[in-house]
Amino acid sequence: MKANGKNAIKTNVSYSADPYHRRRVLKGEEQWQIRNQGMNNPIQSAASNMLKLALISMPDEYDIILPFHDELVAEVLKTKAKACAKAMAKVMEDAADYITNIHGLIKADVRIQTDYTKN
Repeated sequence: MKANGKNAIKTNVSYSADPYHRRRVLKGEEQWQIRNQGMNNPIQSAASNMLKLALISMPDEYDIILPFHDELVAEVLKTKAKACAKAMAKVMEDAADYITNIHGLIKADVRIQTDYTKN
């Protein structure tokens, strides 16, 4: 991360730490702002790509109603909840495996909630 920060100050550019190597031009008034962006961008963009990959990999039979930061929220019938949770865990873990290139590094935490007003 320190090397990413130093390189960001020199180049004003950062790349994601995943197979896509997305490029981000960094902006800031002060060096510390650019350094912090350079340090955080590879991890944050890899996580973003992980979520996007999981989102497009979900079977069409399940309605994703909210992709949020590192979560997917689906609205399904109670009779399909367990199947949806299993599918969601698989696509999220597969996306993590692909992005990190390490099998089994990240395990999905999937919960079934029947009342969205309760935590």
